[in-house]
Amino acid sequence: APTVWAQNDAPDLRALAKKTRPAVYLLVLQDEDGKTIAAGTGFLISGEGLLVTNQHVIAEAHTIIAKAENGGLFPIRRVVASDSRNDLALLQLEGKDLPFLSLAPDFSAEVGTRVAIIGSPLGLEGTLTEGIVSARRRLPKENRDVLQISAPISKGSSGSPVLDSQGRVIGVASFLLQDGQSLNFASPSEKLRRLLNANSLTPNSPLPT
Repeated sequence: APTVWAQNDAPDLRALAKKTRPAVYLLVLQDEDGKTIAAGTGFLISGEGLLVTNQHVIAEAHTIIAKAENGGLFPIRRVVASDSRNDLALLQLEGKDLPFLSLAPDFSAEVGTRVAIIGSPLGLEGTLTEGIVSARRRLPKENRDVLQISAPISKGSSGSPVLDSQGRVIGVASFLLQDGQSLNFASPSEKLRRLLNANSLTPNSPLPT
């Protein structure tokens, strides 16, 4: 697929956003009374409505509504699978023939790789930020491998796709630590692929370019 990064390695963010934004959703989380209790982000990896987000985003929700870039609202039918250690969840969205993102090859996110995140910080859907992969880290306490990224993750951005220069998913934005500076972390895409394989699921082939 052609890169949407310019030859000098400066990101063409307009092209990246135009290509990927239709596959990214604002998730509105509601309690049993239909009251909105939180918001997050998710993205499709299948035209048939297989949506990825963080497990912690959906943990307290009774009902989940996915809002598309064009304002369309899609109910979440069910939780297909989840991985609490790596903070990943797969949801089934009610829809067909929808735009979706493809996964980057496993372990392609090297230190220094330029990345972009499309998310919904504070409910502002479709917000794009950029950065690099700062490190690949092992969190021994959580027994978890993560990507440390310089692109900011804020409230509502949890579950956002972390994208490479071709708009492929190299990670899922997960959490930040405030320790003098903001440290942002994502679950690498190989953990998502492992969750898919464990449930006999395969993401669709890449979006046409």
